[in-house]
Amino acid sequence: MTGLTKLVIDSYRHKYEYQKSIDRLTLEIEVIEEEMMGLTHSGIELTEEQAKSPLPMPTTTSPSHSNGRLLDLIEKKTEKEVQIDALTLSLQQADVVKKLSVEDQRLLQDLYHSCRSAEDVAGDHGYSKRGMYKHINVVIEKVL
Repeated sequence: MTGLTKLVIDSYRHKYEYQKSIDRLTLEIEVIEEEMMGLTHSGIELTEEQAKSPLPMPTTTSPSHSNGRLLDLIEKKTEKEVQIDALTLSLQQADVVKKLSVEDQRLLQDLYHSCRSAEDVAGDHGYSKRGMYKHINVVIEKVL
């Protein structure tokens, strides 16, 4: 079994986890973007009563603090985008399975996503456990 075959099988095995992680990271990026929008406002928006008041309104953050916080948020967003890119690449590697025959796709689905033992899956598809894994490796290497 080549390293690329192992990578494809591992990606297929974890594709649902990867998709959940991508969804979670996307939501985290949206939260970060909302925080960034709050820091990029030009000053504090005042209510009508505050605007009429001759007294100065207190500020919650200094400009230098806002800039540092904004840079931290940009860095966090970039890190999460890099994670999403890596997970997306793994999902694309799992798509190699779509090039297999329907029977082989069902075999992989049963093996990695059905909560059944490898022996049961192999028996249902007419293989021994060792023969099933050998077959999987051969057909994946053919499509690579």
